[in-house]
This record gives sequence, structure tokens and C-alpha cells, in this order.
Amino acid sequence: MRNVSLIRAVICTMTIFASIAFPTVQAKSSVTPEEARAIAKEAYIYGNPLADSYRILYGTFVDQKNQEYKGPRNQIHNIARVYTSDDKAVQTPNSDTPYSWLGLDLRTEPYVLTVPPIEKERYFSIQLIELYTHNFDYIGSRMTGNDGGNFLIVGPNWHGDAPKGITKVIRSETELMIAVYRTQLFNPGDIEQVKAIQAKYELQSLSAFLGKPAPKAAPAINFIKPLTRDELTKSPKIFQQLNFVLQFCPTHPDRKRKELTTNYDATFIGVELPKDVSAALGIVISESCMQTGRSRCENRSMVTQPTDHGPAPYSCRVKGRGAGIEFGVGEENPEV
Repeated sequence: MRNVSLIRAVICTMTIFASIAFPTVQAKSSVTPEEARAIAKEAYIYGNPLADSYRILYGTFVDQKNQEYKGPRNQIHNIARVYTSDDKAVQTPNSDTPYSWLGLDLRTEPYVLTVPPIEKERYFSIQLIELYTHNFDYIGSRMTGNDGGNFLIVGPNWHGDAPKGITKVIRSETELMIAVYRTQLFNPGDIEQVKAIQAKYELQSLSAFLGKPAPKAAPAINFIKPLTRDELTKSPKIFQQLNFVLQFCPTHPDRKRKELTTNYDATFIGVELPKDVSAALGIVISESCMQTGRSRCENRSMVTQPTDHGPAPYSCRVKGRGAGIEFGVGEENPEV
């Protein structure tokens, strides 16, 4: 428990040294430089994936000047061509599956993803990725079949029963998420058929699906400009970005597991450290952050350890996503 408090304190110190203004409360624990180095590494491993997933979401659906910008959130954006090495949004793009992109904001209400029936021999998949960088589910040939259906994507705070006509309810742990569609292209002459399938991918809010009035919209998001991926490995300002992202990541109700896996609460970011912690601590933390960013996570097996893909909530799988981020946000699960 003391280590959890220290990690929260280190996160707040990084935030403070990044010159961020937050309401403060008094922290309970002092942090020595030695403790700070160790805890800063843990905090960096925790925060880097969330900060980087925000960078990708921002570039894909918010920043219209970004070369990877696809279009506004809550709309499907089809790209009816084969990806090349010039396309950077996907780490290792397939050469035979034209992509469609969707960024969802689930704060106001759930959304219904409608998939048309697709011929049995044609592969397709919809990869669902939340801000913790985990693939929390798939819709597609190998997971749900090619018969089509209406899939209800709900946020972490939504409660209700599946309405009539819904094939499956899929819950995201975070309020913002990305869906990546892949539709198989058999040969160059097949592109028109792929376009026809993409045109039948549909998206509706739940209220529109039910023919009911829309609920009051959630407040507009005042997006911050993210750090570059290189900056994320060097700057303690990563924790400003983490602080922003955590507002879309409600604390998981599994408190015991949360504490055991040092999943931090945004409430504690911005806590004021005791006076006996010197200003030099900020330098120590910054150095530790940069060292951790340079060293990276070299053991790829961490990504697929059973403990990282078992029943634990995605928000608690800290080490697995810490390793996975080094191989790119959105890496696919095997055999899906």
C-alpha cells in the first residue's frame, strides 16, 4: 500500500515539474531520491501506454493537419485501397485487407456497429482497442462469424439490458476507444466488392437505433496537443498527458486487484509533496523517466503471459501493456 501511495506521489511530482496547475492536497509519504528512481520507472511503465494511445487517437481523429488523420470521431472512415509503407497508423499493415477506421466517444451513450452478411470465404475483422491499449474484443469471421449483426458498444458507466435486435453487447473499460476494420481483398479486381462491403458497415447511436430522442450530450472535450512518441520517452510532461487521459478511464470497481497491480487513480495526480522532498527530486524523476524510456521493455513474452490475458480487468494489466506498447499500439491478437 505504501508503494502505491509513493507511485501516486511520484506521478504528481512529475506533473508539478511539468508546470501543470491542479488543485492540491497534502501527500502523506516522503519520497527519497532512491525510492523515486524505482517508483518513477513503475509510473512510467504504467503511464506510457495510455499517453501513447492518446497520441494515436488525437492524430487519427482530432488533428486535421496530421498525415494520419482519418476524420471526426463517431463516424466510420473507409479507405478502399491497400496500405503501403507510407501508412504509419498501423504498425505492420496487411497488404490484402483495406482498412476502415472509427473513433468512438461513449460518454453520452452507446453505439451500434452494424455488419452486413459477408460471403463465408472472405475474412473480415473489427479490432476494438481501448485507451489502455488492449484489444478488448473482436467482431469478425473467426469470433462472431460472417452472418452479420448489430453489435452494441457500451462505455464503462453504461448499465442496461440488450435491446431487441442486438447481437452482442461489448463493453469498453474506457470512454474513448478505436475500432479498426479489415476487409479481405482477393485480388486487384476485387476492390469494388470490398468498397461495397465497406459501404454497408453502419454506425448509429443507441437512441437512433431505438428511434428515441438522444440524451443530453456530454461536454465537449478540450483536447490537448500530445507529445511525440520520441518526447514520451524523454519528458516528464508525459504525466500531464496521462493526467488528461485518465479522465476517460474510470476506476475499475475491483479495488483489491487495482491496489495489487498499482493502477492509479486520477484523483491523486496533482497531490502536493511534503516540504522535505527537495527540488532535486524532480531532476531525479526526469532522469529516471528518460532512462526507462531509452531502455524500453525488451521481453516480448511479457505481452502474452497468461496473467496479462486472464480474467483481470484490462486497466490492471500493467506489465503486459508496458511491454506491448514498445511493439506498437493496436498489435493484433493471434488467430482473430
